[in-house]
Amino acid sequence: MASRTPARVVAIPLGLILAAAFAVRFWGITFGLPHTEARPDERAIIDVTRSFLSGNFTPYFFDYPWLYMWVLSVLYFLYSLWGIVTGTFHSVADFVASWPVAWTPFFLINRSLAAVLGSLTVIPVFWIGRRLWNDATGLVAAFFFALTFLHVRDSHFGTTDTMMTLFIVLSIAYLVEAGISGRRRHFALAGLMAGLAGATKYTALVLPISMVVSQALYAIERPAGRFKAFIGE
Repeated sequence: MASRTPARVVAIPLGLILAAAFAVRFWGITFGLPHTEARPDERAIIDVTRSFLSGNFTPYFFDYPWLYMWVLSVLYFLYSLWGIVTGTFHSVADFVASWPVAWTPFFLINRSLAAVLGSLTVIPVFWIGRRLWNDATGLVAAFFFALTFLHVRDSHFGTTDTMMTLFIVLSIAYLVEAGISGRRRHFALAGLMAGLAGATKYTALVLPISMVVSQALYAIERPAGRFKAFIGE
């Protein structure tokens, strides 16, 4: 059971951990630049989003699903609107055309998206630890995740990894909640998060296996009405 620790006692250290997660992921966000091939996948992702903004909604690119690129395209579009308002660009097409000579915003917006998503993953990590054990466990888990080297490193690059990881952790968090509550809504949300993870990177397509196992275990623990338990209450 989750502990009854006063919310403020938990919120303050969690807020500090979250701030640390943001700090280490944004520190050195310009790594490798102006060498645009420091992480080649970034260039491929940016090319797809530029294609979207140019009106080509079916680019011949299937190395990754397109969810991350669509989200990034929205951010680029908002940035181009801001540029139009401030007089930097005359149109969205003008922003897209600026790529060969002013590529810095393309990389920094992309990397910032990855850094924000990576930092926010601290919250569901805390929630999983809290629901399975207690607040202290959740805080310790969040602290170690916030400073995990591999995740921090990958959060510096505008690729699909951090978005996929966030959706995977959210899916697991809802599975944990579903295992405790048995509510169909939580299983459905776990499925939604798993689907979004798979729409971000193909690696996450194995995640539904965990969902089936979770449902099966929930049903096994309830000898009476197992079929009802399996489909959710």
